[in-house]
Amino acid sequence: MQSIKNDRHMFFLFTLLSLMFRAQSVAASSEIHATARSTYSSINIGAVLDLNSPMGTMIDLCMSMALSDFYSIHSNYKTRLFLHTESAEEELDVASAVLEMLKNQEVHGVLGPEWSKEATFVVELGARAHVPVISFTAKNRAFSHSPSPYFVRTTPDDLYQVKSLTAICQGFEWHEVVILYEDTEYGNLFFSKLSKAFQEVDIQLSYISAISTSAEDVYITKELNKLMTKQTRVFLVHMNILLGNRLFNLARKAGMMSEGYAWLITDSLSNSLSSVDTASMEGVLGLRPHVPKSKNLNNFRAKWKRNALLRKPQSEIMELNVYGLWAYDTVWALALAIEKSLSPDSDLLKSSQGDDRSDISNITISQFGSRILAELLYTKFTGLCGEFKLVDGQLQTSAFEIINLIGTGYRTVGYWSPDGGISGKLASTGESTYSTSTKELRAIMWPGDTIVTPKGWSIPTTGKIKVGVPKKSLNGSYDHMLHKILDKTYDFVVGDVTILANRSTFIDFTLPYTESGVVMVVKNKKNIDMWIFLKPLRWDLWLTIVLACIFIGFVVRMLEHQRNNTNTGSLTPNEQPFGLFFWFPIAALAFPERNMVANKWSMFVLVVWLFVAYILMQSYTAKLSAIFTVDQLNFAFSKDYYVGYQHASFVHEFLINELHLDASKLRSYSTIEEYHDAMCRGGKKGGIDAIYGEIPYMKLLINRYGLEYRIVGPTHKTDGFGFAFPMGSPLVSYFSRAILNVTQGATMNVIEQKNFGPC
Repeated sequence: MQSIKNDRHMFFLFTLLSLMFRAQSVAASSEIHATARSTYSSINIGAVLDLNSPMGTMIDLCMSMALSDFYSIHSNYKTRLFLHTESAEEELDVASAVLEMLKNQEVHGVLGPEWSKEATFVVELGARAHVPVISFTAKNRAFSHSPSPYFVRTTPDDLYQVKSLTAICQGFEWHEVVILYEDTEYGNLFFSKLSKAFQEVDIQLSYISAISTSAEDVYITKELNKLMTKQTRVFLVHMNILLGNRLFNLARKAGMMSEGYAWLITDSLSNSLSSVDTASMEGVLGLRPHVPKSKNLNNFRAKWKRNALLRKPQSEIMELNVYGLWAYDTVWALALAIEKSLSPDSDLLKSSQGDDRSDISNITISQFGSRILAELLYTKFTGLCGEFKLVDGQLQTSAFEIINLIGTGYRTVGYWSPDGGISGKLASTGESTYSTSTKELRAIMWPGDTIVTPKGWSIPTTGKIKVGVPKKSLNGSYDHMLHKILDKTYDFVVGDVTILANRSTFIDFTLPYTESGVVMVVKNKKNIDMWIFLKPLRWDLWLTIVLACIFIGFVVRMLEHQRNNTNTGSLTPNEQPFGLFFWFPIAALAFPERNMVANKWSMFVLVVWLFVAYILMQSYTAKLSAIFTVDQLNFAFSKDYYVGYQHASFVHEFLINELHLDASKLRSYSTIEEYHDAMCRGGKKGGIDAIYGEIPYMKLLINRYGLEYRIVGPTHKTDGFGFAFPMGSPLVSYFSRAILNVTQGATMNVIEQKNFGPC
């Protein structure tokens, strides 16, 4: 009991000291303000915050500390920035508060509002009054510096965050992503940038869910259950803290924070992790602006915690985050710009207001506001968030941290920068090449307590995958079947689907798994008989050869008869029977080593005969070889021929459109047996004279019937057979890799030998 009483006494004492400290601070502040107004040139700056929200309270404290720190260091400055802070929750209240400050408090600049949805009217008021409207929370180009010259953003543009998210998806080879975002103006603007960036790198948005900030848990659960029926397993979340907390709690209950899932969050959640239930977000990957470590930052964090403890009894305050640091640096930049500007004089304001002080058209025009804006745009210094430099009216982006949520905390696994892309650490100096590789990132703990990178797709946990397979008796064409992928009748189609250019406009194909091309097949000629040896020479040539032999024999006999041959070893016509008259020229070819003649003129005649006979033998051999080879391969295609093709195949259109064949001469068949029967009957008997088909089909035909058929003519190239998927399907790359593993290995040779034979 005594211990409890002591604790109560200590609590009352601490509260009393706090009140005394605040009273002294207020009194000192009032005294300083009064002194400053009489000694220094004071510049009024308005600030609009929701002081009833934890975020607004945190930002207000950061701005107050910024003023105190700045003028304690720069006490010799001749100007002083005085903040007139107004609390406003609703959009109408924000516009009313800014209008009131411009009319009655003669402010030369406006800080805020907190969110971009409230900035539309405020920016217009600032442009009318010629005062800069400076936001340290708006991060989209809806009110960029170019169309609204008096609007300045001391935050990096969301476009850079979109680029970093795109690089991460590319690095992990995620080709399909589901987007879940809050259905607000800010969420819609972010989504429009994201969808455009993803489209440029061929990343498909398989599903888009815009969730209202007031949506009930039943609706969110229904959306999550719908996502579980889809194959995409990469989810990108862009929501505020309250909605994001509810989403991840429900996702964990639905089993969507398990292995195989990948979750990405934007800085709308990762900037305020201290206010998020990270226990339900384990394994999530996030992005947030990089804030370099420094001694000044550490000192500020410690000082901020002490000051926040003094405010907590009065109002709830959020933990310090990057928005508070941006607000702090913004006040410093504004104070520097005011000091660099010309000191205001009695003619500073040019009033144009009338009697009606609520009339928007009667806003006081500030001559000093444009000077502040000009100096602010060129202000550079090193703040708590690093280098402060405005480019085109917005803060220059340095880098984003890639963080991994583990347990109740997180750790940085890498960085993304506009120049270098994804990297394991930030390069301090030197030029770097832009990279989307995630290999340099530290090990990431994904949902389900695994370090295996999710592949981005999976078989849906509910429902079935519908796969289309062509049948022999296919009703309709292959194109008709492929169009069923578009209407979700099939998830994908496998089989003998030819890859064609016109088909690739509405579906995606894997790599081909068969040899490509369309060829013509005809029957072999069967005109070889026992008299084939006579066909190399025509009958008149055979008759000429016989007469030439008789003539040569007669001439040689006459020449040898005139000479008395004294050589007993010679075989002369005088010593032989009359039959040598006929076979002597042939004997001269068969027995050239014998001394058959003695007369030199006889030898001359035999030499000429031997030369002619050699030419005749070579021609005969070549012609006989051609009969057994080339003549069998020659095929003269006629337009009167009937041509067969595969039923429901694209070959029908190919023959008409590319080869310009008569459609009435084309006949379709479904099986090899039907092809063979039609070829045996021939075109004149209701069959066909030739077949045009794809190489795999024709190989099956030749393998079945052997030497009865042969391929003739050129090969008309196609891309072969492949599997068909919806456009942008992540399954395409995985199936293509699997096909390569089969086609480039020994397995494919075994399959071809088994089905097609050695042809």
